[in-house]
Amino acid sequence: MSRNVIQDGYTKSARINAVPRLHESIEFTFRPMLPEDVEDLSAKVRKLQGDAKKMTLMIADAVSKHLTEWSEVDATDKPLPISVNNCRRLPYPLLGGLRYIIEGIRAGDAPEDGKDGGNDDELDKYVDGLEAEVNGTSEMREAEKNLGEG
Repeated sequence: MSRNVIQDGYTKSARINAVPRLHESIEFTFRPMLPEDVEDLSAKVRKLQGDAKKMTLMIADAVSKHLTEWSEVDATDKPLPISVNNCRRLPYPLLGGLRYIIEGIRAGDAPEDGKDGGNDDELDKYVDGLEAEVNGTSEMREAEKNLGEG
């Protein structure tokens, strides 16, 4: 028995672990994107090539619409609201990580104690290819092909 169909109101929880000297960890709950929404966002981002501000705002908007909770706080430890403005101010690896997890392309990280699994090299290559797509290269299709063969 499997439960892969994204039901209305369905949410998932995930985390992105801290990277020393780059960013702290973040825990969050989100509504997964439907496949047509993933394709729509990718198409819009491609059309905005060369306009980094608009691309970032488009991604931040999509991420903010799918997040339902997150662990972000301000300097006084007061919870930060989920908003386009706050999402666009996240470090680039966090904004990209949130996007790919919400799109269902990347899994969240294992807890920092490492108790529930490791990395998937083929999936990492696929995500690298998606990042290449955002940068306007054709590496994404090669990575997609390799993932399908695995």
